Amino acid sequence: MVEIYFKELVQRNLIQIFKWRKDGSPKTCRIGVLQDDGNFMSKAQEIGLFHIQKMSENETPQHGVRRVTDFVDPEEYISQIQNLRSYLAFDIQKNDMPATEIDRFLNKVTGQNFGLLRVVDLERVYKPKLPDNMGKLFLLLRYLGLRWTFLDALPHSVGELPYLETLDVKHTYISSLPSSIWKMKHLRHLCLNEIRLDMSLQNHGTSLTHLQTLWGLFVDKKTPVKNGLYRLINLRKLGLTCHLDSFQELDEWIARLASLQSLRIRSKNQNGQPWKLNLKPLSSLENLTNLYLLGSLPELHDRYEFPPKLTVLTLSVSKLEKDPMPILAQLPSLTVLRLLADSYTGKELKCPPKGFIKLQILKLWMLKDLETWEVGKEALKELQEVEIRCCDKLKELPAPLFILENIKKIVLTNMPQKFVDEIPAKGLIFPKTLQF
Repeated sequence: MVEIYFKELVQRNLIQIFKWRKDGSPKTCRIGVLQDDGNFMSKAQEIGLFHIQKMSENETPQHGVRRVTDFVDPEEYISQIQNLRSYLAFDIQKNDMPATEIDRFLNKVTGQNFGLLRVVDLERVYKPKLPDNMGKLFLLLRYLGLRWTFLDALPHSVGELPYLETLDVKHTYISSLPSSIWKMKHLRHLCLNEIRLDMSLQNHGTSLTHLQTLWGLFVDKKTPVKNGLYRLINLRKLGLTCHLDSFQELDEWIARLASLQSLRIRSKNQNGQPWKLNLKPLSSLENLTNLYLLGSLPELHDRYEFPPKLTVLTLSVSKLEKDPMPILAQLPSLTVLRLLADSYTGKELKCPPKGFIKLQILKLWMLKDLETWEVGKEALKELQEVEIRCCDKLKELPAPLFILENIKKIVLTNMPQKFVDEIPAKGLIFPKTLQF
């Protein structure tokens, strides 16, 4: 039902899709009519949906302002927003200068009644000064976004926000979370910056056990898995970087995540370089659709090493010596395949006949030893987009690519000029889009 409503809004141009995910689904949307539809804007302000603060006008809104998207000095309208529900700051200051106007706004907020505030998003605001008593000031806060703020610490009071559901500190300098984090009973989405979670030291047995998203986790021998992370079994999205010699406990924990839909694992050594990734087969994760693996893998032997519903697969620095295509071609739901740098070290790729029945997007990046690529009869029938990047030894494109009915785009990035020149020289006809 939600998808039906969403498509209708897109068709009516009330919503524009701004960014797409790798699997072709919408990732970021924006309201597309604010700039050119005066009727929409006036109606939105009339019913109190939002207030548009203009630099040249000081009119008072008809309703108490509940949602503010800030492009100007928020002090100009601080008296009008006692019932504020959400605050999104768009800071455009450069040269790592503190956002003084936003800091003044936060200071004023701390002295007034903003207990109804549910959303605070300060993404890219340079080191905003968060109040020390956030739990009392923002009683109903559900979302706190601090991505790209360059903060190096969180106030202890963050853990005292009783109803917080989303905490995002990705792309910051924050290296640890305050101990008060274990008080958060309602947290659902936690985005970190490669931070350890030592759950063995806290006494709150139900803390964080309702997490659905855990992104940016760091796991090493100092991180308790069996008696710590093992409690988190409701995750739907997990992204972690690990430095481990043994993956047994990590394997056992991941195998318990029956609701997991998206998984990213990056294995690195102490110097931050890609390292071995000796995971057990992930076929038990029946709901997993998106998988990203960075690190050297054992050779693939059977398609059943992968989840049955897998739609997006990304391999990087896997160092596979045996051609993975015959196995990957059997995955029944695979729509996006990305073989990135050194994921395959062999000379030949062969897409078997009638293989990849649903694949739509294929990316081959930095496969430095790849020389030949063959496409069997009736393979890749649904393919729409191909990108080949920095495959210096690849001799030519397989001819079947140029006659596939659904293909819309072939992108060649940083490929040798000889490779590019060979395409028209062979008389291949490509009626759609060929980008260099």
